[in-house]
This record gives sequence, structure tokens and C-alpha cells, in this order.
Amino acid sequence: MPDAVRANWIRDARYLAPALLCMAIPILVFVLLIPVAQRSERAAVTATLPTVIQVGSREADFRQSVVLDFTLSEAGTVKSNTSGRLTALSVNPTEAISSGTRLFDVDGSPVFAMPQTPPLYRDLEPRMSGTDVAAMQRFLVSGGFLEDSTENVNGKFGVDTEDAVCAFQKANFLACSEVFSFARVAYVPANVTAVGTILPTLGDVLVEGDAVIEGTPLPISAKFTPAAENGDLIAFADQPILVSASDSSEIVVSTLTSLDATAVLELYKFALASAALGTVSAASEAPGSDATGSDLKASYAGLMLRKQKSTVVAAVPGNSILMGANGESCVVAVTKIDSTTSPDGLEYRAVPLASVAPAAGELGQVFTDVGIVGLSILRDPSTASPSVQSKCS
Repeated sequence: MPDAVRANWIRDARYLAPALLCMAIPILVFVLLIPVAQRSERAAVTATLPTVIQVGSREADFRQSVVLDFTLSEAGTVKSNTSGRLTALSVNPTEAISSGTRLFDVDGSPVFAMPQTPPLYRDLEPRMSGTDVAAMQRFLVSGGFLEDSTENVNGKFGVDTEDAVCAFQKANFLACSEVFSFARVAYVPANVTAVGTILPTLGDVLVEGDAVIEGTPLPISAKFTPAAENGDLIAFADQPILVSASDSSEIVVSTLTSLDATAVLELYKFALASAALGTVSAASEAPGSDATGSDLKASYAGLMLRKQKSTVVAAVPGNSILMGANGESCVVAVTKIDSTTSPDGLEYRAVPLASVAPAAGELGQVFTDVGIVGLSILRDPSTASPSVQSKCS
């Protein structure tokens, strides 16, 4: 190689060497740091959670999804007091029935709902008396044709009652007469509040005593069941509760422990209305006769139950709850003690819980007794000794 060329190479190498070194150093650093980064990543992924946690508090209304089950009575029927051809139907399925509702026509003459008792069995005329006359007077009072007073509702067909009968007949385009015909009314039993099924069809010939309308079944009792497998309703005992559907409509229930007939009926109406809007799902079944003699049940899912007023509760991870042999719920509390009496200087004890409810919208969290707030507990109670676990009862 000529000396001149060799000299040029040597000169160029002096300039290239620093550049090559600058390029090599970052690559070398990157290669050396990869194992370090991998070890750090593995350490982060495998980092263990603390074995002991401190119980915190939260304001909660204990909201949870529930299923509402009703036991229903057998549907009652409305019967015709007269014979003839069914010429008109004035009510439709699901329509409410109240005193004075026009139900149907027989041979062109209207028949009205009369829930007052006792049911009429005869035509009533002036100077008659009896409990059926008093029932007719209460019927006229409900329609605004007779003033409600002890003098008017006395079981005696007097002048004021006669005037009220005439007013009722004129209001319904009937000829005014002294006679209140029992063929113009149909007794509506207490278990018929709305039209369920219309049994005959227009044009059918009715015989006195034939059933014309079958009512909707009425609820006898109601029961709430948590939708979640681990849910319970202990937190709702003897407190005002809000029951809501997905459209934000809601109804107040004074207590879950003793629902009276009025509360059960209002809940049933609310469930029916929500089902009609599609905000809850409904299912009915006929399981056969039960202790109440009922042959029908109805269930409504998708309802939300919550306390009307929030309360302070303890909030813990769901997996920190220890289940006892008989279904009891506990947490395992951890307390520092004299190290001479314990190998690790800690005492472990099972603390029973009165109620445990899932925390709505908080995955893995549950709400429980406020009395354990501030305690240190095991995150995983299964790590406690068998003797400690056995005391969860």
C-alpha cells in the first residue's frame, strides 16, 4: 500500500474513532440495562399485598339489587244479576274497577259495579229497610247522589234515598222510578280491584249468576330476596327503605320486617307499573297450593333496595370475610401483644359480624358492622390457625 494512502487512512481513523465510540456506548448501556429492567418488572408484578389491613369507614345506603316475590290470592269474579244477551262491554283488561263503574250491558241496559256489602238479592223500593238498603245507600253516597250522614245511611228507604235513586238513574240515562233494580248492579268482591279477563264475548246469552269478569289476582304477602348470592337484608331491619326501578321511580317502604296489607298492595302496584314500562322483569308461576291456599306467585327482578338515610359502616375486602361452619360471618382481628407469649408478637381472634352486604359499584368490597372500624384484620382469614377459624360462630 502506498505511503500516501496509508497516511490518509490513519488520519481518517483518528476522526472516525470518537464517532464510533459515541455510537457504541448507548448500545452497550442498553444491553446491560435490559436484565435490570426485567428484574424490576418481575418484582413489581409479584409484589405481595399486605397481609394485615386496617378497617376503614364509609357512608352507605346499602343499595343492592333484589327480587320481589308475591304470593297472590285466587282471582275473584263479577257475576251478572240478570239474564239476557250481552250487548256491550264498558271495561277493558287491566282497567280499575270502583263503585259505580259501568261494566257491561245486558239487553241494552247498563250494569254498574257495586262493591258495597251485603250484595243485593232483591229490588229495593220506598219504605223497605235492611242491611241491603244500607248497602245501596253507601253505593249512592260513593257516586255523590246522597249526602254521607248517619241520617241518610240508616238502612231505611226514605224520601232522601228515593230522590238519590232518581238522580242516579237520570245521570245514567235511565227512567226515573222509585225502584232500585238489583239487575242494574253487579256485586264486586273485595278481591277484584281491576279487570283481569272478560269471560263471555259480545252477543253471548247470559243466565243470572254467570261470571262475566274475572279480576286480577291480589297479593297476600311480599318478600324481598337479594339478587346476589352472598347478599343479605339484615341492614334494612326496622328502617325506612326506598325501592326503585331503573327509570328512577321509587316507593317508600316503612319496614321490611312486617309489611302490612296496604304496603304489600302498594308494592304490587309499583311492580306492575314498572313491569309495564319494562324497567323490571316479571315472571309468574303456578307452583301448586301452599300454606295460604294460594295457587299463584309472581316475581319481579331488577329492583333496587336501599336505605332512605345513609349510615356509617365498615368497608372491607370481600375475601377478608371468614365464613363459619354454620354460615356465620367473621373477620380475624390482629392485635400486638407481649412477644414472650406469642412467637410473632401478635394475637389473632375471630370477630363475629351481624351483617355483611355487597358494596354496590365497588368490585370486591363489602359493607359490615361499624364496630370493627379501626381494627387491624387479616386480608386472607384462611391463613389464620384452625383454632382461630373454628371460633367463628
